[in-house]
Order: sequence, then C-alpha cells, then structure tokens
Amino acid sequence: MSNMSSAKTMSFLVLLVLLLSTIMVKAASFDIDSLLAAHASEYAYDTTDRIGQVFKARDAGSHVIAELQLVQTIKHPAGAWCKTYVVKNRDTVIVSYRGSKTAIDWANNLNVDSEPAYLGPSSSHAGNVHEGFWDSYSSTKSSMISYLSKLFGPNTRIIFTGHSQGGAVAMIAALDFAFHHPSMNQNVKLITFGQPRTVKSDFLKTFNNYIKHYTRFVILASESIKDWITGRVVITPAQDDIVTTVPPKIFGFQHAGHRIDLTCPVRGLVKCHDMTFYLSAFKTKLGVISSLPQ
Repeated sequence: MSNMSSAKTMSFLVLLVLLLSTIMVKAASFDIDSLLAAHASEYAYDTTDRIGQVFKARDAGSHVIAELQLVQTIKHPAGAWCKTYVVKNRDTVIVSYRGSKTAIDWANNLNVDSEPAYLGPSSSHAGNVHEGFWDSYSSTKSSMISYLSKLFGPNTRIIFTGHSQGGAVAMIAALDFAFHHPSMNQNVKLITFGQPRTVKSDFLKTFNNYIKHYTRFVILASESIKDWITGRVVITPAQDDIVTTVPPKIFGFQHAGHRIDLTCPVRGLVKCHDMTFYLSAFKTKLGVISSLPQ
C-alpha cells in the first residue's frame, strides 16, 4: 500500500513539474517586452503624434503597465517611417518601424529581388536581403544609429519592432545596430508582428551570430465562404497571416526567430493582418498582468 502511495505521489509531482514548466515557457514567451512592442508597432501608424508625447501601454484589463514617451520620429517620403520611444522607469528604448501604408510600401512587399547587405566597409557583407526592405531601412539608417548611440547606456535594453513591412525593416535594423555595438548584443531584442519573409540563408548565419532574442508573432485567421449551390456558409480552417507567406519560399527567402501563434478575433484573412487585431489577440492571450516585473 505504501509503495502504491509513493508511486502516486511521485506521478503527481512529475505532472506538477511538467505543468509548471509549461506555464513558465508561456510566461517567458508572453512577456512585458512583447506587449510594449505590440503597442509601439501600433503607434508607428499614428501620423498626429508629436515629440515628447506619452503613450500608455495597457493589458487585457485596461490596466496601464508602462508609459512610452516618443523621443524621435524619422519620416522618409520614399522609405521607412521610424519612431523611437523611451519606456519610463525601465531603462528600455523601443525602435518601431511603420508597416505597409503607401503604394511604395506595397511595391516593396511584392518585390522578389534580393541584394547583398553591407553593414560597414565592403568587407562586411552580411548576406542577401530583400531589396525593397533593405532600401526602406537604408533611408533611415544613419539618423537612427546616430540617435540611438546617444540613448544607449551600459544597462539600456533596446527592442526593435514593427508590423508587416515594419517587422522586416526592424529585423535588418536590429542586426545593423548589434553589428556596430557588439558588446551590447545581449541587450538587443527583436519582436515582430505579421512579418514577411525578409532574408536569405547567408544573411541568417550572420544574424544568428549577433541577435539572440527574436520573437515573431503570426496571427491565424479563418474565412467565411458562401457555397452558392447550397447557400450555406463554410468556415475555412485557420491559416497563417497572408503577409507572412510572402515572398514565396521558391525565391530563397526564409523566416527565423521563435514563432508564436495568435488567434484573430474576427474572420477574414486580409482583415486580420491589421495591427489592431494583432494587439487585440495578443492581449486576449496574455490576459491581465497582476504584477509588473522589473
């Protein structure tokens, strides 16, 4: 009897450890940084903001978990829009790139050409990257790196983020910054939402040597399709955000990072790509934050 009791106790402890491990993995994936990045990615689309403006990041219960102050905006008419935020009381800087908004942006998305990315002298070939996304990043590169160098202290953490095309540009920016500040690599994070394929295998080798913290959120959505013969509405199985499936793999472009799936709260493959639904789905999965880790 005693042996049976001990076996049951041991089984219970094993199950408890497995359960706690699962919870810890989930908590690590859905951290405060990801929520701040989601807010910053949404704010990147705001055209009415001003330097010094403070934005409040909220959880699923509408509790304010942090405040982000806009300290720099770079707007290039034919390239990327980049905004830099300082997170109050957390020694954290967030660089957010706006996603697809203009005809030029969408032309970049549909481009399937690649080009070699040079992060410094001609000898610093990082690998091949999507031509349109590289051109967008290049339009903000010098201003962004120069400004961040003034904000970045020995203990400062920096998060590069963006939605859609903004996520692709953020990926290039994260590597470029880490390349020029190798001693700070552990303080650099990349968090993207609905990011298209951006780079090729040779670029990824360089990227993985410098960037150790990369999370990529992908929303899953279903579609309502009417059967014109029966008149019934058919709900399709959930599929990946359509933007994350381009450019096609056949052209050699790849994804990387730790992928986390979200569920779109509405139906519609095109509609669900919107950053508003990413933020909503993220908050739903994250829930209410009872305490804010420092």
